[in-house]
Amino acid sequence: MTYWKWLPIIVGCLTATGSTNSIRNDPDWTRRLSSEIEQINAATPGEMGVYIKNLTDGSDLSYQASRNWYLSSTTKIPIAIVLLQEVERGGLRLSQKITLQSSDRIDGAGTLLHQKIGATFSLRELLKRMIIESDSTATNMLVRLLGRSRLNAGIEALAGDGFGPVTDITEVRREAYSELHPRARELTNLDFIEIKKSGPPAARLNTFLRKLRITREELQASTIEDAFERYYRKNTNSGTLEAFGKLLENLFTGRLLNKVHTGMLLEHLNRIETGEKRIKAGLHADTPFAQKTGTQINRICNVGIVHPKESEGWVVAACLENFQNQSQAEKALTNLGQALETALSPQTATAALGRTQKPGKPEPPV
Repeated sequence: MTYWKWLPIIVGCLTATGSTNSIRNDPDWTRRLSSEIEQINAATPGEMGVYIKNLTDGSDLSYQASRNWYLSSTTKIPIAIVLLQEVERGGLRLSQKITLQSSDRIDGAGTLLHQKIGATFSLRELLKRMIIESDSTATNMLVRLLGRSRLNAGIEALAGDGFGPVTDITEVRREAYSELHPRARELTNLDFIEIKKSGPPAARLNTFLRKLRITREELQASTIEDAFERYYRKNTNSGTLEAFGKLLENLFTGRLLNKVHTGMLLEHLNRIETGEKRIKAGLHADTPFAQKTGTQINRICNVGIVHPKESEGWVVAACLENFQNQSQAEKALTNLGQALETALSPQTATAALGRTQKPGKPEPPV
């Protein structure tokens, strides 16, 4: 799909006056879907939050969506919006290039980590990599360019107090690992790459201890998982699902960016490589879903816009926390997709249940 093919969808969502869609004809859709979400939550270890909004008539559903959730890589959507707004103001150009620095490299999704230091990349390419591949190094480069102060001022303008401070990916590592020991702030991005390469959390902890030359008795948290739980409570890179839903609504309806940039970002979101086993797996194969995923230790998210027809859009934002394993949480998101598809089009629900998942790329924790 080219950027211009999104324009009828964007405009249609603003001008639609009616539809035969089942949810819109059912004033109790929020009650019925809330009941299904409660069942999904009850069957899944941990907690789940969901926000869904019908962009045609404004009806919405909020299930544990007014509290803060750790958003992980879904924060790359507001980063992209702030970047494109800077382009529209004339401060940046998508064609301009920036240089990969050693300090930009960080573990996580994407391939820029392995590119030669000194290589240059256009903002257009970095934006594409950040969204489609969820490239962590590309994210670091764009956040460095924007500056944390300008980035967060832009996000605050987008969402008010609905989001906490957003950082680059390396700062996530420093903040989380400093919950193990404050000297974690002495570690470089390359140290964190080496720690991640060690393997599962227990092995990473051993590498962490070795690098700082400290003992387990000196740790403030007993495990990496415990350290991340302490980090999450700071509400950095966090936000409410209601605020994220409003952000997605304003993006889809063209209130944040011009038509070309709106279409560009929606196209990238429609092509992400990491969402095949989440909400999308429960939707009908022909139901378009412009989405972004986020993954971190004991946290996953999936946010996006379901747009089954050119005149319709449905915002959905969902996160889970404290589950036993990621496959359980992804299954819950698949079940959410099935419940939403059933509500959208009962006649296609059976097909959605039996759709074959594409392999896709698993998203590493960031």
